[in-house]
Amino acid sequence: MNTTELISSGGKQLLNTQLSWEENMKCLLSAKHWEDALAYWTLNWPMETVIRWLLPQLKKQITIDNTLEMQCLEEITLWLEHRDNTCRWRIFTLAGEIGFSTPEGALGLAVFWLGGSMTPENCEPVFAKTHLPALMVHTTFCLASVALAAESSPVIGVNILFDRWLQTQRGAC
Repeated sequence: MNTTELISSGGKQLLNTQLSWEENMKCLLSAKHWEDALAYWTLNWPMETVIRWLLPQLKKQITIDNTLEMQCLEEITLWLEHRDNTCRWRIFTLAGEIGFSTPEGALGLAVFWLGGSMTPENCEPVFAKTHLPALMVHTTFCLASVALAAESSPVIGVNILFDRWLQTQRGAC
């Protein structure tokens, strides 16, 4: 699998090169292709831009009791500022404890893969395949959308995130 395979064939048919990114997103969402919309989003913005934007969105969803999740997101913020390998390994440990099937854990794994070798420093470096960080950011988006939608369709959660993104891009937030 590579990153272009994140978008389904049905989603690809809805995309129009004559339209802007925002218009294509709206087209995918109106057709209820929410996972394709999230894949299109992930693939069309720099990874670090998306990760930096996702951090406060995920923090909004954390309750006071979820200290490991908040700690993981804070470590990701530190790693983005300093690119410290020890911090990256703390992120991996925290993400594993939280679970990679959570938005925070999935984002932590994406950062871990993005930032360097998967082996300890005293071992031969082994790097994740290049498509894996984008796949986990897409997974983070999917999990966050489902959580935001609660009992509704995930497309509701995607629309909430998309509206927030547009507000941020337009300087409203």
